[in-house]
Amino acid sequence: PYRRFSVKTIKINVPLDHQKGVTVETEGFSGPACQAATKAIEDALGTTSHDETTEEFMKPLDQEDHQLQ
Repeated sequence: PYRRFSVKTIKINVPLDHQKGVTVETEGFSGPACQAATKAIEDALGTTSHDETTEEFMKPLDQEDHQLQ
């Protein structure tokens, strides 16, 4: 049987201007799985100044996403 895998990525943007701060973005995660996937990165970077969710956050969890939590 054919099994389809969704691609999940975590992007870390480090601007040359250090005053702008670092951004961490996810793609392909649904629900709070994106927060679980980036927790270690955010903890390592320090204080989070802004947290914004996307439409993907509101989607039901995939079976693979349950394994990340």
